[in-house]
Amino acid sequence: MTPKELREKRARLVTEARAKLDEITDKTPEARAAELEGEFNSMMAEAGRLLSRAEALEQSDAALASLEEGQESNRPEHRGQSGAGDARARLRRWNTARRFRNCCGAAVIFTWWTPRPAR
Repeated sequence: MTPKELREKRARLVTEARAKLDEITDKTPEARAAELEGEFNSMMAEAGRLLSRAEALEQSDAALASLEEGQESNRPEHRGQSGAGDARARLRRWNTARRFRNCCGAAVIFTWWTPRPAR
């Protein structure tokens, strides 16, 4: 599923969960209220998982796009072109890649590299 589809599914799920919560009134029996609250909690947990998955896919797409952008700059027609924005672009690509998540959903851990001062 695409991030957009996941977000749409999440929106429908949150709406359904809210409807479950609205069913609880002062006249609702305790057993039924507990059942509805349980359903609400499970639906909201699923909505959270859907949001996490959508965000992970968006980060992955951004990282892949930045990698493709980096490959284009290595082509012969782009070589030798440097400017003040190059360092910022490299830093932006590095930060995007640093947040990239692997296929299992666990965050890939990178350490910051700090350059030593020139002597």
